[in-house]
This record gives sequence, C-alpha cells and structure tokens, in this order.
Amino acid sequence: MLPLRIVSAARGKGAVPAPVAGTDPRSVDVNSRGVLRGLMLITGIFAGFFAFVALPEMAAHAGEADSMVAVPRAPLDLDGLFAKLKQAPDAESAAVTSRAIQQRWAHSGSDTADILMQRADVALAGGDGPLAIEILDRLIALDPDWAEAWNRRATVFFLEDDLSRSAADIQEVLAREPRHFGALMGLGGILERIGDEHRALEAYERVLEVYPLLPSAQKAVERLKTHFKEVPI
Repeated sequence: MLPLRIVSAARGKGAVPAPVAGTDPRSVDVNSRGVLRGLMLITGIFAGFFAFVALPEMAAHAGEADSMVAVPRAPLDLDGLFAKLKQAPDAESAAVTSRAIQQRWAHSGSDTADILMQRADVALAGGDGPLAIEILDRLIALDPDWAEAWNRRATVFFLEDDLSRSAADIQEVLAREPRHFGALMGLGGILERIGDEHRALEAYERVLEVYPLLPSAQKAVERLKTHFKEVPI
C-alpha cells in the first residue's frame, strides 16, 4: 500500500589568455595551440547544445519535420504506462514503469492536498499514526476523489492493526482506481491475516493481471496454490 521505506520508518587555476585577433595559427606556440583547441572544442559543444534546444522552435517555424531530427515523444498517460507494465520484458523494467505509475498517483493536482499528504507521510515516518490519520481525514474531506489519499489512510490503519477500516479504505481506492496494485496487495494481506486464503488468492491474482512481474504477488500466488494442494478443501 505504501512504499517500503515509509512503512519501515513507521515501524585548473589561473586565467587563460585570449588569442589575439589576426594571429597566424602557425606562429602560436604549443601551449597556446592546446588552449585554442580547448576553446574550439568547448565552443563546438555549446553550439551543438543550443542548436539542439532550438530545434523544436525551428521546426515549428519551418512548418515541416526534418527527417534527420528525432522528435521527442509525449510522456505516456496512465493507460499507456499500464500497457507498458503488462508488456514489460523483465522485473527490472517493470519496476521502473511501476514507479512512474506511483509517481502519477502521488500527485493530486492540488498544492494543498499534496502538502497535506507530505505532512501525513512525515507523521507516519515519525511513528505518529493517530496524527497521520487526522491529517488524512482532512485530506480526504478536501479531495475525496484522490485514490492515493484513501490508499495512504488504509496503510496507516493497517499499521495500527485496524484491519476492518483498512479494508474499507482499500475498497474506496479500488472504486476510483481498480488497477491499484498496491491496494490489491494490501487487500490480499488483510484477507490472509483473517484466514480467508481463497479471497486473498483472488486479490493477488488480480494484481498479476495488472502487474504480471511483481515478485511479491507471484510469490503469494505460488504460496497459496501450494497451500491449497497440501490442505484438502
């Protein structure tokens, strides 16, 4: 439900002379030639940099794309990121995409709401669960459509061992963002805690539908399926 780090916390000297205009390069000594080459190299680098920065504006004024210029792609939206997450070739690249998704979730679009979330995280990291809940209560009243606010409070309730309220908040998260793999993992953990392994397995399998290469979900599914094979139903 929360990033592990937050949960764990709760629990060359001198001036270079300029070349003289009109000097014949062949008459310059070896050290000066080195300086000149350095200046020419630096000038070339910065010229290339400014040319690169100016390309979008130049292309816009030209009215047509130059086939030799790579046009930067717009950032993926959430749907695009989730599609990428499903198609990730390995766990490492999937983790990179999942962090991009979490970063999107972590921003409400409201400065006030974001500040309240930060304050709640500070309280939680300091071990003050009740204060974190109080702040999150205010945050949810301010922005009830922000799924991550509900997810954060669900996490605090879980850490405070209030499983019923945590589960209730997770349902609010999933009503707003059914693909929230963190909330689904939290739900699976709660269901295991209360002994409902079959529904826990369903929750973990839902995680894998969204995030197929999440190691913790893979291990949970494997563990529960092994359990069901060993224990007659």
